[in-house]
Amino acid sequence: MRDKVFRWFIISILIFSQFLFVPKGVEAGLEVTNDQLPYEEVGIQVMPEYVTPESWESEERAMLIGYHGLIRNDTGSTYIGDLSVVVPANETNFFVALIGEYSDEGDVQDVDFDLDEENGLVTWQPNQPIDENGTYRFVIEYYYSPFVEGDNHHVSFDFSTNFQRPVEQGGVMFMVPYAAENFTINEEADQISDMFGVPVHAFEFNQLSTEQQIEFETSYEREKGMLSTLEALETQSPPDDDVHAGLVNNAQQPPTGNSELISTENAVMISLSVVIAGLFVFLGLRGYKRTALISGDEGLRKDKKTKRENIELEKKRLKKQFINGDIDEKTYRSKLSNLS
Repeated sequence: MRDKVFRWFIISILIFSQFLFVPKGVEAGLEVTNDQLPYEEVGIQVMPEYVTPESWESEERAMLIGYHGLIRNDTGSTYIGDLSVVVPANETNFFVALIGEYSDEGDVQDVDFDLDEENGLVTWQPNQPIDENGTYRFVIEYYYSPFVEGDNHHVSFDFSTNFQRPVEQGGVMFMVPYAAENFTINEEADQISDMFGVPVHAFEFNQLSTEQQIEFETSYEREKGMLSTLEALETQSPPDDDVHAGLVNNAQQPPTGNSELISTENAVMISLSVVIAGLFVFLGLRGYKRTALISGDEGLRKDKKTKRENIELEKKRLKKQFINGDIDEKTYRSKLSNLS
């Protein structure tokens, strides 16, 4: 009798512990809405004829899209569940090249995903729960062929998307194809700059509701079968200056005047090194670091840095201002020389 009571006691403890240690969000059985998982930041790179992937068997032109998001957990509890993003799954030659999430060190780790072609969604589950009030950064890259061919090498395409969740800050960047002429977009860009010698049209937006979407109509002239933008850039060398330092190769290995501007190995992940409207600053493909903050009795405060570290931080700040178009090249170089 005593053994039977003891066994029931142990079973009761085990059953109770299963409920006790279930993560908060799961235990509550919450019905989470997208409004509770808003985008703190979202950025998209639209790259027509930027690169032709090795698996591309079609004679159609290839479009590469880089989609970066920073989602915040406002559910009031730890979130364990799926995330999804709208994609043009029914477009010609569509395929997903990458879905990845960022580690604390800034590295990208692949995650498994499901593709719902009927509803045009890619869905995946983060490898780790998203803490209450915490954030989750991810990247998606995919290819497809949205182009409409016209006379005299005229090419047009539309780009639109719905983010499915509120957006606090966002940006879209269109990279003009190598040797393209008469490149036009139906909206006036907030910024037009130069990235690796490629003209870039950047658009900013903020405070979008769940129902809102962005839409662009684009056209240009370019002969079919020409070198992709990547192939053209591979033949060039970057200037040996601070403007391009850290944007090619590995962030721990500054480029020299003989380095390739963008290597084939870095091709698909180029969107990680693109600056969009000041929202995403990826200092090299693997060199992205969050600014270290420490907490003390008086709240958050910046970690102490040596004079050399402060100079490097100022150089990065100036570089960001220059790339964003906030200062011109003359001002940029003048301020750099003052730091020397």
